[in-house]
Amino acid sequence: MALNKTALQQAIKDLRNIGIEDGDIDNDEIAQRLANAIEAFVKSGDVIVSGGSSSGVYKVT
Repeated sequence: MALNKTALQQAIKDLRNIGIEDGDIDNDEIAQRLANAIEAFVKSGDVIVSGGSSSGVYKVT
């Protein structure tokens, strides 16, 4: 499965709107939300190993 770029784009757009919707928010919370979005993005794809005894398609956990 391909990475879900649309979901990552929306998560980044949502981060830009935090200050408007939630009032003042500190950099640590913004960084945590961005890290969570990136983690979800990476986990949305598959790792394909095409050679050797470990050949196959694997999910990122």
